[in-house]
Amino acid sequence: MDMELKKNYLQTIFQFKSLINGSLSGKNWKVSFNEFLVMQGIEQGKSMTEIREELFVTKAAISQNLASLEKKGYITRETDLENRRQIIVNLTQVGLGVLRETGDTFDSGFLNFVEKMGVDDLTQMLEKMNRMIELLGE
Repeated sequence: MDMELKKNYLQTIFQFKSLINGSLSGKNWKVSFNEFLVMQGIEQGKSMTEIREELFVTKAAISQNLASLEKKGYITRETDLENRRQIIVNLTQVGLGVLRETGDTFDSGFLNFVEKMGVDDLTQMLEKMNRMIELLGE
């Protein structure tokens, strides 16, 4: 086994993870990157199960995000009267404003990234990352 390749692989994965956890959720963001994605799903009318499956996170992770968002006043949760096991989650007006503000900041950063990297390189990178996800998920 090529130890240098292995070392480079591990370092790159951890650096990318740190980038995702830190740099994507800008210093001025009022929510974490995961909370932002959960809020987007709520706005789109997705169920918590759909959001969880799209983000590849556990029920506990979604619950933690919802608790944090509720504490910040960005969402409300109420029991569905027709199905008491179901929880209805909605964005508050404040939450909707935070979602818009965060989305604008993310979009601006993303456009800057695409401009620097180039569409072709980004497309190739995404294809390779999806292939990696596929292989690691086997």
